[in-house]
Amino acid sequence: MALSAQNGPALSGAGDSPYSVDARLAWDRRALLLSVSLDLVRAGLRLPEGRLEAERMIDRDLPGLAKDAVLTLQVDSYRRVSDTIMDGTLDPARLVDLAAAATRLDSRFTRDMGRLVATFAFPLDAVGALYVQHGQAIPPAPALEWRPGRGHSGIVIVAIGALPVHGEAVEDRARACLFPRIFGADMRLVLDRDGVDPSVLQTVGEVGYASTAMATASGGTGASRSGDDPLLVMATELFGTARTDLVISKDDALTILGIPANRDLLRQGKVTIILDADRLGAVPTARQASAASADSPADAASAGPAAGPQPSGPQSP
Repeated sequence: MALSAQNGPALSGAGDSPYSVDARLAWDRRALLLSVSLDLVRAGLRLPEGRLEAERMIDRDLPGLAKDAVLTLQVDSYRRVSDTIMDGTLDPARLVDLAAAATRLDSRFTRDMGRLVATFAFPLDAVGALYVQHGQAIPPAPALEWRPGRGHSGIVIVAIGALPVHGEAVEDRARACLFPRIFGADMRLVLDRDGVDPSVLQTVGEVGYASTAMATASGGTGASRSGDDPLLVMATELFGTARTDLVISKDDALTILGIPANRDLLRQGKVTIILDADRLGAVPTARQASAASADSPADAASAGPAAGPQPSGPQSP
């Protein structure tokens, strides 16, 4: 099923649709959490026999209900999924069956039994996999200068708080996306998606995201993907329209690029970016087709566990 309005309910008529939809991003869990609330009366369903039909309706309409949230995902520093369709990077036909990757987290009635609320987790890497075109990782060129150092289990880049934006006289806070880029202070590319093994991109993504609280709880690593002896790097600047690309110091860039073991960490996707906690739970869309119920669908989505491995919708707040 394609993620298109034709395959789902028409949400533009707020008084007609029986659905209320809320979508949230959980970048730390690499999941898009979608909560769908179906008004049984507006859907013409009656209990108890109507529950099975209600679940079938939601499953049938899920591609259309998820469309807006998927199209607003931040792909890189200047494009969302919708932009990549418009510029021809992504064939919309490749969105066929994307809803099949979603995992149902739960299905329950509201207290007044008037709505059935179903929550789903869409793995972000199922979306990211649509953009993987290279057959093997393209490694960055080795550093021409030497810096003392050793190999590490992973790389953790801390990008919390306000940082200067490269080339602009402003500061901003870093945001998450599917394919961030990392640059050295001389704007030499250190990491982009082409430098990561395709199988890694398709399963766990280019980088992992974590908050400072997660990093503290895990002994400073931020995520298991970076191991227990990571190279700790501080971001010095942001770059790009969406503030998703990071700039690191020249010495840190040389420590990564000048040591083969560290350079190979890029290929393996063993990079974690630490962001402010509120940047990890952006709300790409909260489109209401009917009045919100007493039990918020958003609360249900955010409370449930996300599918997929753990390590831009509108930009993070």
